[in-house]
Amino acid sequence: MHGQYVIYYNERLSWTSCPNTSRCHYAYNDLCELEVYGCPFPGVYGVSCSIPCPDPNCRYCHIETGTCQGCKPGYQGHRCEECEFATYGDQCKETCGQCQDLTKCHYKNGTCLTGCKAGYHGVLCKTLSNRVDSCTDQLGFYITLGLLCGCLLLNGFCIAYIVILRQSGSQRSQKNQSE
Repeated sequence: MHGQYVIYYNERLSWTSCPNTSRCHYAYNDLCELEVYGCPFPGVYGVSCSIPCPDPNCRYCHIETGTCQGCKPGYQGHRCEECEFATYGDQCKETCGQCQDLTKCHYKNGTCLTGCKAGYHGVLCKTLSNRVDSCTDQLGFYITLGLLCGCLLLNGFCIAYIVILRQSGSQRSQKNQSE
């Protein structure tokens, strides 16, 4: 809800006093008549609430003058300018997450248009991943598997070579004995 208001402070009664914050918690006001002015929906002004606010990025404008009094999310300032670098949202008060490219953080809703930096996930890239990149895990697995297969293959060749040497050696000794 948006509006203009008046705050009354009352210290005249003996049983009330304002704390150091200069705000009085027990101020009462009896009104005989109260008039509330405003348009039933934002973005318009005028007597019949039929004139659009002059700035298209303005959420609320003054009912009589049309002067912007609050920007739409993604905009800030008196002229409702787009949020500055790495900020977004209502009055640009939110900080963008861990986007791969912070210039690609959407100024209205904070979504990372180019994805998250390594180690983060989610639409806003604000959630820290508690797992290592699966590609790195798979690469380590395949390297280990390759080394294991290479060792087994090398052992197989060595054993085959030894068997062949022994067989050829025993065949020579049998030939020599038969001659």
